[in-house]
Amino acid sequence: MPEKRKKHFYIRDPVSGDLQIDDAVARIIEAPEFQRLRYVKQLGFSYLVFPGAHHTRFEHSLGTWNVTKDISSRVLGSEDRELCVAGLLHDIGHMPLSHESERPLYPYIRIMHEEVGKRILEKSSILDNVKDYGMSKKKILRYFDGIGKGKIVTGPLGSDRVDYLIRDAYYTGVAYGMIDYYRIRNLLTLYMDEPAAYASGVDAVESFFIARYYMYSSVYLHHAVLTANAMYRKALRIALESGDLDPYAFMYHNDQEAMTELKDIEGSSSLIERVIDRKLFKRAYYNPNLHSDITEEELGEIAQKAGLDESEYIAEIHHLKGNEDRIKVLSKDKKEIGNLNDISDIFKILTEVLQKRKIAIVACDQKHSKKLGAMIEKAL
Repeated sequence: MPEKRKKHFYIRDPVSGDLQIDDAVARIIEAPEFQRLRYVKQLGFSYLVFPGAHHTRFEHSLGTWNVTKDISSRVLGSEDRELCVAGLLHDIGHMPLSHESERPLYPYIRIMHEEVGKRILEKSSILDNVKDYGMSKKKILRYFDGIGKGKIVTGPLGSDRVDYLIRDAYYTGVAYGMIDYYRIRNLLTLYMDEPAAYASGVDAVESFFIARYYMYSSVYLHHAVLTANAMYRKALRIALESGDLDPYAFMYHNDQEAMTELKDIEGSSSLIERVIDRKLFKRAYYNPNLHSDITEEELGEIAQKAGLDESEYIAEIHHLKGNEDRIKVLSKDKKEIGNLNDISDIFKILTEVLQKRKIAIVACDQKHSKKLGAMIEKAL
C-alpha cells in the first residue's frame, strides 16, 4: 500500500502564531467530537467581567498541542507524536462551560471530564484514524491518563498549564499570567520517566507558580465571575434535582445547547436569564481570606432563614488549587536534589497559602443583600 501523501496547512493562532497542521492532526481536528470544543468557553462566564475572554477549549487544545511539540522536542530530543496527540485531545471531554458543569453533574454521572474524554476516544473513530499514520492508540491513551511522559502535558509544569496561563492572560488582558516560558522549557528534563527541573531554573519555576496563583485570585476567582458561575451551577442543580434534565445527554452539550435547555426548565430559567442579561446577584457576604470553619451548607441555611428560596441566592466556599504540586529538582549532572517544596522557600510559602486560603461568597438580589449580609456576619 503506498504511503499516504502528507499535506500541510496553517492555522493562525494569536497566542502561538502559525500552527503547521499535517494530515493526521487535521483528521482529529475535523472530527465532530473535537469541533464541539469550538463552542465550549475556556473560562466559563469570565467574559462577563473580562470582555475578551471568549476563547474556547478548541484553541486551547491547539495551543497545548503546539507547546507539547516544543517541550517534547527539547526534553526528549525529538518530537513524540503520540504525546503531542494526547496534548491535542486532553480536553476533549470537557462539559458545557468547561469546569462549571462538573460539580453539579458529578453526583449523577460519577466521572470528571478526563474520564468523559477517555470514553469519547474509546468509542469514536478518532484514534482509529491515527493508526493510518503509524501511531499507537494504546500509547496515546496511556499518555492521556497522565502516566509517565504524559505528565509533560498534565503535570505541574505541563503544556496544558503553560498554554492556559499565557492564553487566559492574553484574552482577559491581565499581566499576571505572563511567564518565562522559554527559560522554563529549556530547564526541563525527564527523570525517572517524569518531568523534572534543573536547580538553575528554580527562579523561573517559582515565577510560574506565582503567576498561576495570581491568575486564580484575580481572574478565575474574581467575585463577579464566582457569582455568575455559581448562578449557572445552581440552575443546573435545580434542573437535575427536578428530573427535567438528562445528565448523560447534557454532559455532551456545547455551551449554547446547555444554556438553551436550562432556560426552558422551570426553576432554572430565572437564574439563566439573569446570567444572560448580566443581572447578577449582588454580594451579601464576601471574604477572600475566610478563617471560619463555616460550611457552604450552613451559609445556605442562613440564606433560607432570611426567607430566600433555592433559586434566589448562591453560597459557596472556594479553595485555591496547586497545594499538592510536586516537582523533582536535579543538579546539572541529573542527580536528584529534592522536591521543589524542600528547596524553594517561596514555593513552600505559596503552598502553605494555597492550603489555608478559602474564599467565601454569598450573593442574592440586591433588595435582600444587606439583611442577609448582616445575618451572616452575626453568625460568624
